[in-house]
Amino acid sequence: MGYSAEEKFEIIMEANQKNTSKEAVAEKYGISRQALHTWEKKLEKGASKALKDKKAGRRKEDEVESLEEAQEKLKELQQEKKELKSKLKKAEKEKLLSEIHRDFIKFSLTEDEYLDPDLREKNQEILKKTDILPDKSDGS
Repeated sequence: MGYSAEEKFEIIMEANQKNTSKEAVAEKYGISRQALHTWEKKLEKGASKALKDKKAGRRKEDEVESLEEAQEKLKELQQEKKELKSKLKKAEKEKLLSEIHRDFIKFSLTEDEYLDPDLREKNQEILKKTDILPDKSDGS
């Protein structure tokens, strides 16, 4: 039968009472003497860690207490780095495409096309969208 942490604690406490043999308690709960000993060692280790003096103040966000925590934090940071690299690459591609699009429009329009009253308004909207002309409606 598997025991919860609380049950294990109670069994350990019972086994450590005066006039109680650990062997009898182990037999009562159907566990080996070695299992009881292992639980006691884990309890001691956990208690030692819990009672260990720590630096005053709050733990820093990136501070870790164990190898497992450090490994988990490393995985999180590696994933975050991967995501940020991907976002940066996407932003760089978008910026480059925008620059190419702007240059294409800028250099493909002849002066006559730009000045043609029928095309002027349409071309100005295109150029505003590509940052070639400032939008005069926003105070620029």
